[in-house]
Amino acid sequence: MNEVIEQLKKVSLGLVVRGAGDQGCGEGRLEFFHGLAADGLSPFEMALSGRGVGETLTCELSPAMLREYFGAQLPALHAALDGGLPDGPFSLEVAVLAVTAAADHELVRAMARSGHGCGSSCGCGCSG
Repeated sequence: MNEVIEQLKKVSLGLVVRGAGDQGCGEGRLEFFHGLAADGLSPFEMALSGRGVGETLTCELSPAMLREYFGAQLPALHAALDGGLPDGPFSLEVAVLAVTAAADHELVRAMARSGHGCGSSCGCGCSG
């Protein structure tokens, strides 16, 4: 049975960023636990809810809307993208690669880390 993205599932996504002129700007892979953030689901997580492996989502974004759209996943997004994000409007192509049940110890570990930023100087404002 194909799992779908729902609360506390472990989600693996393939990401491709396309800037102006449909040129690829970066790509990467993002893994997270859906709905783990204390402030609820971000708009990004809401857009992913109910999607299964092989499904895709295209987000039309600008740098000014990143914090609100991604919420707690923003530091992980910055860390996951090898080419970074453009300074202007861009498209983010998201492919659902895997959805699995999370083990209890994985959830506890992720919750413990959730208050500590991404740990890099990514410029995301996460106090890492």
